[in-house]
Amino acid sequence: MFVKPRVGFAGLSHDHVWQLAASWSNQECELVAASDVNCNLRERMRLEFGVQQGFITWQEMLKGVDLDVLVVNMPNCDHADVVESAAALGIHCQVEKPMAATLEQARKMISASEDGSIALMVNWPTAWDPALRTAIGRAKSGEIGRIVRVLHRGGHAGPRQIGCSDEFCEWLYDPDQNGAGAYMDYSGYGIAVSLELLGRPNTVFAHMLHAGDDMFPGDDNAVLVLGYEDSLAVIECSWTFRGGASWATAIHGEMGSLFVDMKGQTLVQTNHTDKKIYEPDDALLQVALDQLPEGNRDPAEFFLRNFRSGEFDGPTSARFACEIQEIMDAGLRSASEHKVIKM
Repeated sequence: MFVKPRVGFAGLSHDHVWQLAASWSNQECELVAASDVNCNLRERMRLEFGVQQGFITWQEMLKGVDLDVLVVNMPNCDHADVVESAAALGIHCQVEKPMAATLEQARKMISASEDGSIALMVNWPTAWDPALRTAIGRAKSGEIGRIVRVLHRGGHAGPRQIGCSDEFCEWLYDPDQNGAGAYMDYSGYGIAVSLELLGRPNTVFAHMLHAGDDMFPGDDNAVLVLGYEDSLAVIECSWTFRGGASWATAIHGEMGSLFVDMKGQTLVQTNHTDKKIYEPDDALLQVALDQLPEGNRDPAEFFLRNFRSGEFDGPTSARFACEIQEIMDAGLRSASEHKVIKM
């Protein structure tokens, strides 16, 4: 007989949690508990999603209620402690991106999940983006030839400027809790695309700075360059974008290019016949987006389909997410030491 998995939420301060809760509420599962020090957030979870049991700390929740799945939406620096405790109880975990604040913490999560034989998934929202997934599929199929360059731009005007909650901003602006600033918030998205298309880089170089007038201790702009033998990836991260397309990916191959606007959900392909340099008469193709297959349309649906086997793939797998974290860590060292890091 099918028994609905019992789901709990560890932390409610990450603003992504409300989209995640909506996703989970549409699945064959039972939302039974949530923990957060903020009583208003616990009450919102009760009113909007019917989560009746609220706890001040995640430790109290793990002691007070039986869970099958834990959805972790806490400061990045706390992910490892939560996953280690959940794994010891055999509770499967979905963690909001990035995997952790540091590489050491990410590796602890891998060890804990393996020791506890639990499924560990890291949710990167771009995994459910039709435009980006269509572009990656076309690039992998060889439609634009050998890939020579990947460009990714991610960001916005700043957490406060776009209306992030006070609870989210409290730790998002703190490098100790977040891991960095805009760099930690956005570099992983571009790294994930680069790993899927180009694999592990040979070198990593990053430059980070605080360019805006919003006062906090971390970076608000960063550029990350991943070097390969015969290709390149450039990843831009910003909390100071003002207007324009703040989310975009370009994939350049020897036979064409793919341009993704993730905000507008559009994909354009150019085809360079006979490998010629781009000219105005080259074909411009507005590409119809592929529909995401059933079971792969959102993080809750994907988790519930796969968690008993633990067979997550792409950036949602713990191993892949840890590799993202390793490259992020190399970028932090590069920016601090002002040098190229060899992988």
